Amino acid sequence: MTRLFLLEESMQNLKFDEFQKGLDDLILIDKEENDIFYKNNSINLLENYSELYQNYSQENQFRATFLEQIERSDSNPKSLDELSEIFPNTAVGFLGINFPQLEIDKNLCVENDDKFKEFKKYHLVLLNHSNISFLKEICFPNIIFCDNSEQQLKLFGNGQYFQQCVEQLSILNEYVQNWSEGNFNYQDLNNSTAITLSPESVTTMNKFSQDRIFSLPDGGTDIFELHIKLGNIRIHILEDNASKKIMVGYIGKHLPI
Repeated sequence: MTRLFLLEESMQNLKFDEFQKGLDDLILIDKEENDIFYKNNSINLLENYSELYQNYSQENQFRATFLEQIERSDSNPKSLDELSEIFPNTAVGFLGINFPQLEIDKNLCVENDDKFKEFKKYHLVLLNHSNISFLKEICFPNIIFCDNSEQQLKLFGNGQYFQQCVEQLSILNEYVQNWSEGNFNYQDLNNSTAITLSPESVTTMNKFSQDRIFSLPDGGTDIFELHIKLGNIRIHILEDNASKKIMVGYIGKHLPI
């Protein structure tokens, strides 16, 4: 979930063809349903905005429609601090065309789809135990935290285990991003990433399968047998072959064997 605000200053002092090209790049951003763009109505006062309607070609009609469909806001933030006050506990940034002259963290400025992908990846750097509740969707869009797994991860604080878990979850998320066909294959994951994912032994499952049952998002339960090993810490997961996502049921000390 992200909130990007169209920054008027990034769209000023541009030639009309630069304005058009910049809008085309913004239009091509591949955003999710919960990624929302905002603007202040002052955008309508830009000379180039008016020229879109004066030169109302099919292309300019498409560009104007894009601007019209951006969510309107009475706010007009000029800094990331102001933006965070408007959208607390949310991944925020600025949308625009020309940022180099502005004193804003460029990691949080989005001009095109490549920058949007970098913007999302940058939040892994910002991730810590206190903000994971609202950054998990942008950092791990292909992973669902079930049962108490999110709280268990928070309990590590910002120490070694937290960072190790985040690193493993990030690799897992990236792998799942490219999973589009067939059922999940943990052996392929092991062969192509730095993760080692293992099932339990038959003996362990015969004796302690009950300890590996965790809640699902729909209210049911299931066995989360596959697990990542991090010293004495385990991350127990379950694949959802229908949605092509991975569910995390448990993060903590080694379960009984």
